[in-house]
Amino acid sequence: MLEGAGVTLFNARARLADAHTVTLSGEHGDISVTARKILLATGGWPWVPDFPGSEYALDSNQIFDLDTFPKRFFSTGRWLYCGGVLQHL
Repeated sequence: MLEGAGVTLFNARARLADAHTVTLSGEHGDISVTARKILLATGGWPWVPDFPGSEYALDSNQIFDLDTFPKRFFSTGRWLYCGGVLQHL
């Protein structure tokens, strides 16, 4: 989805060199990337805590694997970004 929007994805360790430069260390060695805006995704993994009804909950990975998206969607916590993404799908 992001690649189709002109975003370049790197699977590497990143270090901020300055406000507009990131040094990436990965399988192709070290490279520096400069941009007006930089987004570093830290690679955290979602989890659903155990609570009554948790069997109906979806995490941020599962929601994008659905064959059809629900007409109504409730999000909470860090999930708020998914609400914005789903609004445009």
